[in-house]
Amino acid sequence: MNDYTEFNWFNFGLDTEAMTDSDIWIDDTGELLVTSDDDLDVESQIKGIILSQHCLSDDAELCSFLRMLQASTGMSEYEWSSEWWSILRTLGWTEEEMEVVFASDDAYEYGRKLFGFKRIHGAEVETETLKKKDLFAIARGLYEIYGNQVEFEQFNICVASTGDYFTDVPFAMIKTADIDSIRRS
Repeated sequence: MNDYTEFNWFNFGLDTEAMTDSDIWIDDTGELLVTSDDDLDVESQIKGIILSQHCLSDDAELCSFLRMLQASTGMSEYEWSSEWWSILRTLGWTEEEMEVVFASDDAYEYGRKLFGFKRIHGAEVETETLKKKDLFAIARGLYEIYGNQVEFEQFNICVASTGDYFTDVPFAMIKTADIDSIRRS
């Protein structure tokens, strides 16, 4: 992770202190998604990814698909209301996908688990796993947020899948993906 020449907020004079006071989400490559001022956009992006995996582009297309599916089954509204969940499961939807799209389950947790999204809030970093690729993504995202100043910062890393919590991890360890040193810190 040596090339930090891409766009970052610091270089454009934006208020990085204000940005680090809110949740910032990055994808599994370290690209900035959005800040918590726009939480619905992150949730919408995650739901959009799920819908696209089922060849649907948006909520309106999903509703049309469900209406068409109901009509093709010949079920009454009452029958349909108790069966549509299992019909979608038969069509390849997972329980977790349906919970996120229909039941307001935690889209953020789903994005973290399945898509490798990471959450940054000030000096706190949350990731599902702690592998080299995760650290490279985190380093890229932190650089995008802090710019060159990140070289002097330390971060706390929470690994959701294991419950591990590493404190005061220097950026140098993150950017070199030095997992062993982080685990010893």
